[in-house]
Amino acid sequence: YTYSTSPTAALQFLSGGSYSIYNGGTTGATSTTIATNMLADTGAYGYTTVIWAGRDNYSSQSQVLADVASMVGALTSNPKTFVVLSVINGEYPSEAAGGASYAQIASLNAALQAAYPNNFLDVRTPLVNSYNPALTQDAYDFANSVPPWSMRGTIYWGSLSAAITSTTATSFSASVAGTALAPNVVLTIDSESILVSAVSGGNITNCVRGWGGTTAATHLISANYLGVDPIHLSQPGYLVVARKVREWLCAHYGCTAPQFR
Repeated sequence: YTYSTSPTAALQFLSGGSYSIYNGGTTGATSTTIATNMLADTGAYGYTTVIWAGRDNYSSQSQVLADVASMVGALTSNPKTFVVLSVINGEYPSEAAGGASYAQIASLNAALQAAYPNNFLDVRTPLVNSYNPALTQDAYDFANSVPPWSMRGTIYWGSLSAAITSTTATSFSASVAGTALAPNVVLTIDSESILVSAVSGGNITNCVRGWGGTTAATHLISANYLGVDPIHLSQPGYLVVARKVREWLCAHYGCTAPQFR
């Protein structure tokens, strides 16, 4: 039970099709929604279960713990076969190391590990460590203990509808070809990364220039941009998570399929 279908696809790929992977999660769901869906699906109580919940309500630690406990309590396998994954942080200023939200996420993960010492898997740290030191933005994310830019999904793209003629300008206009722009998206234009703070349609009304250790620069009209999701992972990122899950399940419950050996 996760908040995205992508980890399921990655696990299915890594199993070589030898196992049936069932996804009972929904995108953007709180731990309460995930628990409600899981508890309603009585036919899945006997499955080996991967629980990845709490990202969308990590500030409500007691609620997340109660929701996870309700899911674990419903499992009927004997002994219960499950793993609880750590919550990951994103490319938000408050979720970088030292930020208030970072501390909340760290506290939640510590509480989950304390509650399930034999069934907890830290996937956040391997993600952070999967950064590419040759990429400026990745190195910046690693220094701030954030899952790296290159491991998150690119879902925003388009081009500038007007030139950016100043290295200090914090507003500019862009045509949108992909997903509509949103705050906390990191846009890459030429060699500069820009953290978007506020938008109105295709108008970026506030931003942080030279984000992630890059250098603010001017940009020509029609220059292309790419924007990376602040939290959701790309296929390589989900493969990192899926490999760790597969390794953990094999180590604790055994793997009979050749692909798992």
